[in-house]
Amino acid sequence: MIKAINNNRYFKFFQPKLFYINQDINNDDPVRLLSAILEEMDFSNLLQVFPNKTKVHPVNMFAVIIYAYSRGIYSTRDIEYLCKDSQRAQYLLNSSNIPDYSAIARFLSKANNIIYELFCQFVEKLLKLSEITTETIYIDGTKIEAYANKYSFVWKKSTLKYKERLEENILQLIEEFNKYFNKELDSIFDILSFLEELKIHKIYGRGKRKSKEQLFLEKIKSQNIEVKNVVADAGYESLSNYEYLKINSYVSYIKPIYYEKSKTRKYKKDLNRVENLEYNEEENRLFRKDGLELKFLYYGKDKKTIYFRNPETEKKVRYNYKFRKLSKESKDNIESEFGKQLRMNRSIQVEGAFAVLKEDMKLRKLKVRGKESTKREIGLFCIAYNFNRYLAKLVRKKQGVILHPLKIA
Repeated sequence: MIKAINNNRYFKFFQPKLFYINQDINNDDPVRLLSAILEEMDFSNLLQVFPNKTKVHPVNMFAVIIYAYSRGIYSTRDIEYLCKDSQRAQYLLNSSNIPDYSAIARFLSKANNIIYELFCQFVEKLLKLSEITTETIYIDGTKIEAYANKYSFVWKKSTLKYKERLEENILQLIEEFNKYFNKELDSIFDILSFLEELKIHKIYGRGKRKSKEQLFLEKIKSQNIEVKNVVADAGYESLSNYEYLKINSYVSYIKPIYYEKSKTRKYKKDLNRVENLEYNEEENRLFRKDGLELKFLYYGKDKKTIYFRNPETEKKVRYNYKFRKLSKESKDNIESEFGKQLRMNRSIQVEGAFAVLKEDMKLRKLKVRGKESTKREIGLFCIAYNFNRYLAKLVRKKQGVILHPLKIA
């Protein structure tokens, strides 16, 4: 029997060693990719928010938070635990002290107004890498619960407190009104009676307000981003949107509201449907496909809508030639090969993005309150989503692929 020999004369269970964390992380690890992207970003505005020395450098703190969000970790306490437990998080901290949850919360609170700018820089980086393009923009919307309060009922004490504040605000408004008009009115009802005497009435209706789509495109234009094609669902179809796209030289790929029904035989054979009528612009005459002419009645207030009467059904027909013309152009666009590809990619890239954010990343309810905090939280989620998407493209070796190809049956 051979006796085992141990040549280690000195042994201690926790023997101290020189440890360099950088060597234990692979070159293709996500944290190396994230740090490479962040190194090319400009953090001057972020550093102005933190002029004094902090426990953790602001850029390192931002990197750790983005990494945590990309891994589905959003609570400040969970991020603190990640910094203590994860070797990758410690690599991003770059040998800084482990931040506690209160330090992370303070950083997020102070960086409220900087996150959107950093998100824009992250998108510009992806543009330079040719991973996204601004030639085509997809517009869609989703609902995320705004308030972090899990209770649906209202507390009696808070209601009474808000009522007192409201009454104080009303008294202040009455005082300002009396100063402006040099009156001594005591109630809102007296003010309403006085305004009626002056023939001042409240105007109802939308007026000239811009739609969400128009406001969104103007925000894109303010970032010096050139957009050519606008792809949207049927919920965005309106004359106002069509005219806005036409004036600004955008190509419309908006799906008409009636598009799915228009494929049915019943729809195509219905001669009285407005979409199946034929309009003669020069003579201002409206015909059915069988040659029956509808009788002209009058123009609408907007001078764009024309009213006719159907002699067969004796029903009034409301017809807007400009809307029908622009709607048909959009319909022809989405039925082209390129239009079909864009519609398919809208379903994948927009609805798919919302699915990942809400289902995989659990963004169904925001954990913060207030407009600025909400914008910050959405910005962090979007940066993390874009990073994960870019990482997935690298793993699948699909760099530079922007549009998914149509599948040919």
